[in-house]
Amino acid sequence: RIEALTGDGVMKYYLDEEKTLHEAAKAAKAEPHKLAEKIQSMLDEIKALSAENEKLKDQIAKSEVADVMDQVVEAGDYKVLPVSVKDVDMNALRTLGDDLKGKIGSGVVILASDMGGKVNLIVTATDDAVKAGAHAGKIIKEAAALVGGGGGGRPNMAQAGGKNPAGIPEAVAKVTDAAKEKIDVAKETLDTAKELAKGGVEVAKATTQVAVENAKTTASKAVENAKQMVKI
Repeated sequence: RIEALTGDGVMKYYLDEEKTLHEAAKAAKAEPHKLAEKIQSMLDEIKALSAENEKLKDQIAKSEVADVMDQVVEAGDYKVLPVSVKDVDMNALRTLGDDLKGKIGSGVVILASDMGGKVNLIVTATDDAVKAGAHAGKIIKEAAALVGGGGGGRPNMAQAGGKNPAGIPEAVAKVTDAAKEKIDVAKETLDTAKELAKGGVEVAKATTQVAVENAKTTASKAVENAKQMVKI
């Protein structure tokens, strides 16, 4: 369907448009002919303020966990670090997770943020911890279930959300134990495999030594027999 304005309708339309333009210019504190330029300037300022706001969020999040290294749980050669914070969004939580992962060196970092009726969760693991048996995606599923949510991810990084902040302490405690257990079990399995491999090497050495001794004995007898035949 095609619609068109004619006569007085055209005039009213343009008067309304001009009125809207002047109102927008007044709100932006700009001349009507410079409104587009003013809007672009405001958008640039909003973008810059948004970036600065993200930096401030990261700084606030880091300041809240400045002294958390005493919460580290030892798991053999690895560390598990559980941390609970307040009002830290998912982006800042990811940045915080990377920062803490660098501090522990080898292990798993578990982060939970109470957003006031909402829960953000992050689990991140170092590459060697993943090889040792840690899996962030599996660990975070256990935590998410306890805060009324769900999530998942890769072996080295996973995130989840929930709706029950009251469940954070239990969730963090449970997944801390789960992460430690997975690493401990994997370490025991690796140690057992090493012992078996070591035993296999020792058996192989012994078998080889016996074979060498037998070969020497057989060769010696053959030489003696040859000498006797020569004498005859």
